[in-house]
Amino acid sequence: MERRKLSELLPGQQARLEGLRLPEPMRSRLGDLGWLPGEPVCCLFTAPFGEPRVYRVQGTAIALRRQQASEIDIFTEGEGIWEGR
Repeated sequence: MERRKLSELLPGQQARLEGLRLPEPMRSRLGDLGWLPGEPVCCLFTAPFGEPRVYRVQGTAIALRRQQASEIDIFTEGEGIWEGR
């Protein structure tokens, strides 16, 4: 497994959440929406100017800016990031 940042995930790619290093109000809110360690996360698409990117966890789509996504750790399996569905 390889550790990376959520901000490195490209549209159509999938990984698993490892940990959130965000400020408490946002970390709690994402946790309430199912953003928990071990859950699969998929990057759905990027806005026209590169930010924000939209990510899906447990059926919940959330738009995050690059700075926010860089505070979320993910891990990949095998040679790289999984291809999403």
